[in-house]
Amino acid sequence: MPVGWRATQTARSVLAREPGDAAGPLVSATILPLAKPYSPSQFATAARELDGLAAQLAHASGGTVTESVTTTVDGQRIRAYRFTSHPAGKPAADVRIGFLLEGRHEYQLLCQAPAGAGDPDGACALLFASFAPAPA
Repeated sequence: MPVGWRATQTARSVLAREPGDAAGPLVSATILPLAKPYSPSQFATAARELDGLAAQLAHASGGTVTESVTTTVDGQRIRAYRFTSHPAGKPAADVRIGFLLEGRHEYQLLCQAPAGAGDPDGACALLFASFAPAPA
């Protein structure tokens, strides 16, 4: 976490951002239950479903997906997406979201920054480079 940022934790998520900057960059990790256990052999099928989910998330925020990639987090293949959200009455934001599936859990990694700001403080790169699911 970048120096000076503050983290807020709930039972299912951790969110970090610079204090007092509600429109500024943020990173979060959220854990959600899966209805059925996931196996890495199901990656292609899961990726298609996640592609649709990412398109829905982008559309709901007034944007469209600009990047869809398969990458690695904690040694596991994940799907990651980028889009710019244009929420009504709020400044545009660049969003990167990744989905890591493991067993009965889905981990959503989210980074958001003001549109055009890139990755200030390197928080997004740090999240995707250092995230590891908690041991069961």
